[in-house]
Amino acid sequence: MNYCLNPYCKNAQNADDVTLCSSCNSTIILDNRYRPIKFIGGGGQGRNFLAIDEKTPTKKRCVIKQFCPHPNIANDPGNLQKATELFNREATVLDELGDESPQIPRLLAHLEQDKRLYLVQEFIDGENLLDELAQNGNFSEAKINEFLNEFLPILKFVHQHGVIHRDIKPENIMRRKDGLLFLIDFGLSKQMSGTIMVMGTVGGTMGYSPSEQLVYGEAYFASDIYALGATCIHLLTGTPPHNLFNPREKCWLWEDILSQRGEGVSKYLSQILDKMLMSAVKDRYQSVDEILQILKVDTYPVVRSVKPQQQNIFQQQNIFQKIFNISPVNCIQTIKENDFNQNRSRNSHDGNFAIRNLEFHPDGQSLATSYYGSNDIKLWDWKKGNLITNLTQKGDDNFTFSFQHKTNLIGILSNKWKAEIKILNTDTNKEIKKLTIGDYIDDGFISPLAVSPNGKFVVTVTYITSIIPYFDFSGINVLDLESEKVIYNLSSHYLPPSCLSFTPDSRILASSGNDGLINLWDLKTGNLIRTIKDSLWNLKSLPDHYKSINCSIKSLSFNPQGDILASAGWDTNIKLWNPHNGQLIRTLTGHKDAVNSIVFSPDGQILASGSNDMTIKLWEVNTGKEICTLKGHTGFINCVTFSPDGQVLASGSNDKTIKIWRWD
Repeated sequence: MNYCLNPYCKNAQNADDVTLCSSCNSTIILDNRYRPIKFIGGGGQGRNFLAIDEKTPTKKRCVIKQFCPHPNIANDPGNLQKATELFNREATVLDELGDESPQIPRLLAHLEQDKRLYLVQEFIDGENLLDELAQNGNFSEAKINEFLNEFLPILKFVHQHGVIHRDIKPENIMRRKDGLLFLIDFGLSKQMSGTIMVMGTVGGTMGYSPSEQLVYGEAYFASDIYALGATCIHLLTGTPPHNLFNPREKCWLWEDILSQRGEGVSKYLSQILDKMLMSAVKDRYQSVDEILQILKVDTYPVVRSVKPQQQNIFQQQNIFQKIFNISPVNCIQTIKENDFNQNRSRNSHDGNFAIRNLEFHPDGQSLATSYYGSNDIKLWDWKKGNLITNLTQKGDDNFTFSFQHKTNLIGILSNKWKAEIKILNTDTNKEIKKLTIGDYIDDGFISPLAVSPNGKFVVTVTYITSIIPYFDFSGINVLDLESEKVIYNLSSHYLPPSCLSFTPDSRILASSGNDGLINLWDLKTGNLIRTIKDSLWNLKSLPDHYKSINCSIKSLSFNPQGDILASAGWDTNIKLWNPHNGQLIRTLTGHKDAVNSIVFSPDGQILASGSNDMTIKLWEVNTGKEICTLKGHTGFINCVTFSPDGQVLASGSNDKTIKIWRWD
């Protein structure tokens, strides 16, 4: 059903196939692209509509925000001008912040049609925290701590860009269906001017916004912190904050209300919230960092809690481990060296065939593998251990590959010296296209390879070996599959990166390797977002480039929510980073040798790691605790990967075997 955008239309609902409103004859489709299908709310200055982007192949949903001020505002030239400025400023803020943070909606369009202003933004499929509160009941202290650790980095990002939101409340914090939090509605946001906000438009929400904002029109970073504190006590008590304050005594009553119910919070959390809610600006926390330092990110989870059913499973498995000393995961299949020998290609070298890379097919029914010293890429029926097909490539050995996880397409680095990349359909084994990066490489090669989850980009690294015995590199090549051209050549590493990882939304690329640096790249602009330095990173400790490898990172992996980046390498540790601010969340220790491969489970709750110590470890991401250690390989573990449903883990080793592990 189409919905007319005319605010004065008497019958706004229309049939799907009409482009002009049958009631008022207004144009329905916005900018000949965005089709409104449902009215989803509004306020004093605008109306919101759920819409369809007709120019996207999948007909993506989006939100149309129409500037439609209340008559009291529209009939006052001064107020109308201020309201228009706020609406346009919201578009500017979204355009700046939405492209840089995966937790702020992206601006898709800002336009005028039929003498009305509109902005179109990314649709967040989820519910706001006020709805969540109504459905699930009051937040516990643990859930508030979890919420703060998830939300504070978003607020820090906003403040780092000099923006004060001015309207933080449960309705403006969305939780997407995958659990990721979003900050929305920047309609009242202000740009900071020096250290103090000049007199501006009075605005905010009663109970959440502090007095300096509601009375004087001033706002500070501490004003947003006050509103966040008010949001927390609302979530704790289920009572709006304007009913939690005694104006006569000038004190908060939220702890008294909890006490009357036989509930309460620790003195630790109480002191944090009390300081956030101080009436005087100078008495509050002045920055998000001050709160983060007190919270100590390692003390509480930084990702959402597992569902109760999953939590019970984890608890039972840990009990079984402690009492019976058994693993909750068993090996159900081993594809042995003899299996490889039967299918060995003529170009394979004796003594090689160690597994280099393995990935499950997106349908989960087969497993693809590549090998050191071979030009074979094989698809296996992992349940039976049988070979399905051999995607043998002509040319030199040591090929690598990467699936596009939403289709049956596979990108194969088919000739490392000519820098050719083939895109194959694994169902038909037919080549769809061939891409070439530059000219023939005489003294170098191309590796590694990554395909973005949305299938738009292919990324690889060009190594040049002319400066023997060290490697140099010409950069990270980002190819656009549609245009078949290199759109970016990214170069900000001291030594060649050996591992690449995309965020699930394909907006950000992480690269790292032998210099110990993790660079995060914006794939919309090709700009470097930030550089994360491992705690062991020290360029001065790298004489002659490769003599020290202790800081070398061998594997990177984003979790499915995109809010954790894991890194691992020669120092034997696994580090979990917050990619939005570059801060270290926690370090996982336990391996006795280099960690070669790390991967998150599809739900993001488990991290698997494979090491040169010939073991695989599974970790609880929420707590950093080790779930179990898997043993059975007799060589280095080069790669680990989860099946799409998360029920099966595959591992590949220098012992020339693939092992399939499953939850018992």
